[in-house]
Amino acid sequence: MVIGNGYQTDSSVKWKVIGWTLGVIGLGTAGYFGYRYYKKTLQGKVEEKSLSIGNPENYAMHLKKAFDNDGWPGTNNDEVFKTFTEIPSYAGFLATKKAYAKLTGNILEHDLDDEMSLNELRKIEDILQKKPDAPSSGVSISPPKS
Repeated sequence: MVIGNGYQTDSSVKWKVIGWTLGVIGLGTAGYFGYRYYKKTLQGKVEEKSLSIGNPENYAMHLKKAFDNDGWPGTNNDEVFKTFTEIPSYAGFLATKKAYAKLTGNILEHDLDDEMSLNELRKIEDILQKKPDAPSSGVSISPPKS
């Protein structure tokens, strides 16, 4: 309510603050759950595509499972190397990186850097360098700068 001199009463200001606060909380909550729903939907689509053998989503799922190692400590390094060997080309590796990010929300290079030793990373780089369309300047799987 506005008083004759143009100022609002304390109770009307209080209700405006409460209304704005509830509105912001409501929008924030809706945005949070909307984003989670979107990520789950995206992840579900990648998991569905991973059932087809020989596509990037399938390779991404194999890498995720190798890192998880069926709940055992450590990484299944043999499965990681096998997966990288099965990827048919360097372009396939790039597509697998994108699928891995959609599936896990992580960057593949970061997970490789966390899970593998330096010698194992070099072995993966050698595998990728032998792909038919690998860049002539060399292959590096060091994590991108954040």
